[in-house]
Amino acid sequence: MDQGAFTADGSSILELGSGAGRVTHALLFGSHLVNTAAAADRQAFLGAARAHVAPGGRVLVEWHPPEWFESVRDDQGGRRWTQAFTCRRLGLPALNGALAGAGLVFERWCTGDRTWFAAVPA
Repeated sequence: MDQGAFTADGSSILELGSGAGRVTHALLFGSHLVNTAAAADRQAFLGAARAHVAPGGRVLVEWHPPEWFESVRDDQGGRRWTQAFTCRRLGLPALNGALAGAGLVFERWCTGDRTWFAAVPA
């Protein structure tokens, strides 16, 4: 992933998803944690991201947009694999509500497929 799509020169990223606590180079919130099935967990993750974002910074979030759920297949090209996980379909009104509950507001899409977006403190 091209970091330049998410950050300005000189900014840093604190990863809360995989490898929590590492400063990479904005605040990164990955692994579609915003789509967690439990609303309390979603609010805790977003609240932690809000607590760590620096003044003037942003939170970068990976999510599964509603149309992603229509495209998921478990049998492609004659091969079958399974990996169980639980996530919730979260539309834009619910996403905006979750962000607001954590003191954040949607800023912009970072990728053309709308799987990464930026949020800023409210």
